[in-house]
Amino acid sequence: MPQQVLQLAGEAVQAAIEGAEVPVLIDFSTSWCLPCRRQQPVTQQVARRMGPRARVYTVDIDGNRSVAVQLNIHSIPTLIVFSAAIERERLIGVQSAETLVRALNRWVAHPAPAEEHREA
Repeated sequence: MPQQVLQLAGEAVQAAIEGAEVPVLIDFSTSWCLPCRRQQPVTQQVARRMGPRARVYTVDIDGNRSVAVQLNIHSIPTLIVFSAAIERERLIGVQSAETLVRALNRWVAHPAPAEEHREA
């Protein structure tokens, strides 16, 4: 079953970061941000490609300002990779699936292929 991008809010953000046994990618964005909307399908592709080797989430910073402040989110989209509850990588702006898969693979026990998989 393909991995889905789940939306997090409030205390669930910290719980997802601290409770994960695999690397976590969180896409911090808003619905009105054009680059954020461009990032969404890419983030979904990353979730499918990584499968159970990583967890992929999105957080709407408009509804979660305290989370954005706590994690020093100043630009959107901001994508953060966490592993063992520690921020490992931070990417700002629209990112390619390959870049995000490579970032997650650095923290995963059995990496997924980084090459692009085109869907028909």
